[in-house]
Amino acid sequence: MAAAQKSIRSPNPTLPDSVFKMFDMHGKVVIITGGSGGIGYEVGRALAEAGADIALWYNSSGQADDRAATIAKDFGVKCKAYKCSVQNFNEVEAATQAVVADFGRLDVMIANAGIPSKAGGLDDRLEDWHRVVDIDFSGAYYCARVAGEIFRKQGSGNMIFTASMSGHAANVPQQQAGVIHLAKSLAVEWAGFARVNSVSPGYIDTPISGDCPFEMKEEWYSLTPMKRDADPRELKGVYLYLASDASTYTTGSDIVVDGGYTCRKTQTPPSSSRPLRMSPSKIDQFPRSRIPGMCAFRSPKQVSADLTCITGKEAESASDFCYPIPDHMNMEEGAMVEPVAVACQITKVGNVRANQKIVVFGCGPIGLLCQAVSKAYGAKKVIGVDISKSRAEFAKTFGADDVFVPPPPPADVSPEEWSEKLAKIIKEQFDLGEGPDVVLEATGAQPCIQTGIHLTKKGGTYVQAGMGREVSSARQLTGVMELELC
Repeated sequence: MAAAQKSIRSPNPTLPDSVFKMFDMHGKVVIITGGSGGIGYEVGRALAEAGADIALWYNSSGQADDRAATIAKDFGVKCKAYKCSVQNFNEVEAATQAVVADFGRLDVMIANAGIPSKAGGLDDRLEDWHRVVDIDFSGAYYCARVAGEIFRKQGSGNMIFTASMSGHAANVPQQQAGVIHLAKSLAVEWAGFARVNSVSPGYIDTPISGDCPFEMKEEWYSLTPMKRDADPRELKGVYLYLASDASTYTTGSDIVVDGGYTCRKTQTPPSSSRPLRMSPSKIDQFPRSRIPGMCAFRSPKQVSADLTCITGKEAESASDFCYPIPDHMNMEEGAMVEPVAVACQITKVGNVRANQKIVVFGCGPIGLLCQAVSKAYGAKKVIGVDISKSRAEFAKTFGADDVFVPPPPPADVSPEEWSEKLAKIIKEQFDLGEGPDVVLEATGAQPCIQTGIHLTKKGGTYVQAGMGREVSSARQLTGVMELELC
């Protein structure tokens, strides 16, 4: 008879059935560095309310003792303030020993102390750089090093780092990515006796950001989907979860609380007050990218060959492709109005005016409406272009003065050559001279994009509105832009 196999599986922790009891912190001792204000103080109040005894560490605050007394009075727990410069390992070690002597044990260490870096990598003074590293990174490690020794001896413990969403973004130089990875590394190393996690807050309304200029804060809000910074009390629940037995299977995690900031596709988009400019000669660096949302460029031969995204920013999330519907409209009404709104915006971007010659690529819903809106603006001639003969014929009855259905390309002619030839045919067939004043491209199809760029006259305006499928050869498209615009 075969011997029973022995599993390496660790036993489950002993847990109560009540979720409220899982969050109960009675009998636990918590150190919070940077605990006299901001995030640290609010976290201290949260854990004290759940029953924990609290040691608030501070560096230079004159109100730490008073705040510790307030917590003790408000929640009936033991709370004491300790002065400690976390960048000094000996002070960290001494302060930790003092806490253990006063409280009898240590269950949770929250390395929260930190200072911001307010200059870029080349502009920051070296002494400022070292100070930030010493406090934000080395200080966090010192706290973990000392607490970890205690946790290993007693066979249990909980380490929580305050990191930052900057550890997930291309921001001004930050050490928080190192803190996040330190937490993950220690989580693996300490798995047998302690849990290690981190919290990455976004912009928080605390004294540490109080001296930031109005314009800087406005930029923060513009980059945050929730359009605000956080009240530090909004972080209470996250720290209580990680500090309590509600998270006994959570280790090596970084919990981001940033109002959606890091959900965005790009972390450093331009301000909405500035257009995004991309030189056509640079587009071939992104061979599988899409043309950004809705783009426009003018083509004076001697002035500029820049491609300008008229939305003022690239799409950072799926919601950027959606149009807000007013509260007084239902979804059905919004669906009916949306194509009209898009067409109005496209023609507005193209600066369509009276007596101009306009060519619209696409005779689908958006293209048809662009043609109609162009006529409403008083355009002298509106030409619709579409590969579907039936759509083109309908366009003549709707808003186009005339239409063009491109013939199939010859097998022995390259797509680039055919696009240039089609542009020449359209100019000649509809008496457009050097080309139309405005080309509105509403299909997103690469052949239409290339033909439209060739078609636009020098000094005219080309608007790219359609997304379509991916542009398979951005290098070829770049060549067309350079040929026509430079």
